[in-house]
Amino acid sequence: MTPAPRFDYVSIDSIQPSPDNPRRHPPEQIRQLTKAIGELGFINPIVIDANGIIVAGHARYLAATRLKLNTIPVIRVDYLTEAQLRAYRLADNKLVENAE
Repeated sequence: MTPAPRFDYVSIDSIQPSPDNPRRHPPEQIRQLTKAIGELGFINPIVIDANGIIVAGHARYLAATRLKLNTIPVIRVDYLTEAQLRAYRLADNKLVENAE
């Protein structure tokens, strides 16, 4: 049986961006996300690994820091191997490009 991701709320200071993040987020995107989270709340959690490194959601993290949020929602995928984490990062970034 495959372990399931776990939903949690954590201190924003307990997580950190991945140094391997392939995406760069333009200031306008972060401004838009900051506005959306400020108006609607933090709806889409950030995905983190066992060490609190962001797997997916770097832009949401940047927006949360601009909003000076203390806690943020996360999904922990602490059961994935390094190879699985790399595959997930790539899929998360590439699949979005297939949208119209």
